[in-house]
Amino acid sequence: MRCKSKQCFKFMLPVVFVYCLVCFQNRCAGSGPATAWYTTMNEAVDLQFFGQKEQELALYEEALSLAPSDEYRADTLLYMAQAYEGLRLRSKAIEVYKRIVADYPSGQHIPRVYFRLGEVHTSITLLPEKTDPEQERQIIESQMLPSISIPYFEQSVASGGPFDLWGLASRIYLAGLYRNTGFETEGWDIVHELANLNVYDVTSPKYVGPYVEMNAGETTLCEWLDDARTIAARVRNSARKKLVSWSLSGGPVQSIINLHALIRRYPGTEIEARAQEKVEELAEEILAATIGEIELNQ
Repeated sequence: MRCKSKQCFKFMLPVVFVYCLVCFQNRCAGSGPATAWYTTMNEAVDLQFFGQKEQELALYEEALSLAPSDEYRADTLLYMAQAYEGLRLRSKAIEVYKRIVADYPSGQHIPRVYFRLGEVHTSITLLPEKTDPEQERQIIESQMLPSISIPYFEQSVASGGPFDLWGLASRIYLAGLYRNTGFETEGWDIVHELANLNVYDVTSPKYVGPYVEMNAGETTLCEWLDDARTIAARVRNSARKKLVSWSLSGGPVQSIINLHALIRRYPGTEIEARAQEKVEELAEEILAATIGEIELNQ
């Protein structure tokens, strides 16, 4: 009997050893490279909310040295570039964004990085404190450096899918930039396309980066989809406003002709209602001006 017990013990020893090893690995998993990276990133992001940008950047540098793979390094650099933007260190932000493109050209963040490069290449330094989103976009468009920013927005569109969030945001900028640089047809084509956008065609982002994934878990993509559709609705609304505002060119009579073209193209839509409202305003202006002229001539 004793002998059998010894044999049983000899048989069980490797099994027990393997079981203990697995338990030990599982217990230590929380202290691995990915967790050390995440902890440092978390500290940096916390500092962001307290406005401690210099300390935040120092922690991103530390996180970069702890990143276990290229995916984590690219994610860290993205946060670092955004921190530089927060400090209004535009040249530093551009440098880091370009580093992501150079070092990780097939990375999942590329559409977003190209969008940020397009947006950051602007001579704008400070926006008015109380600026609505449409006014802000117009100010940015008017002060952008089109020869530099257009290629980046185009790359964002090319590197993402047809309904990629960053591609949509890039296209609304491209519409205005094309129009401002003499490419009227291209600008109008984008605006018409985005004005007809179905927000439910916007797909859930397949990639949000390891930090967000580790921070939020399984609900992340659903939340991002809601955010993406909200942003897509804003892009669509901006495009519809542009259709009407761009039609107001060439004087009151020409503007009314342009607006009637919109009314015929978009019957029963919000665009038709906006265009009709503008037509009535212009008609009143023309009538008032005509009455004024008659009174002067009498």
